Amino acid sequence: DSICEAYDKDKSDYFNFIQFLNAIRNVSNTRGSQIESFKDQMKAPGQNYILLSTLLGSADMNYHPEAIKFVKSVPDLKKEYELYWEKIAKDGMISEDSFRQFLYDVSTCITKDEDFIQIIKALGYK
Repeated sequence: DSICEAYDKDKSDYFNFIQFLNAIRNVSNTRGSQIESFKDQMKAPGQNYILLSTLLGSADMNYHPEAIKFVKSVPDLKKEYELYWEKIAKDGMISEDSFRQFLYDVSTCITKDEDFIQIIKALGYK
């Protein structure tokens, strides 16, 4: 009842599950700053989007924690990320918000800060 009260703003007895998950997602200030810095690094000056080709070209999945631990292969990781980015890209561009939301989602799934930073480094963060 308390969840519906907080998230069912129009009192329809329904709420958007994705909006709910986004609302309870917690990204630390450190990770939030890293995500913003990475976003600014990836986008062209004065633009509010990231070129898909830039993002794909900067990724090196050899440094991804799952590749290092032999959980997934480098080609599988690359394909996984490519498929997601291609799905959210419009005309070869990924909006700042979509980029940010993607990394917030990744952050939510990663417990260790070291693993999170290693993931974004594998994606091209410097």
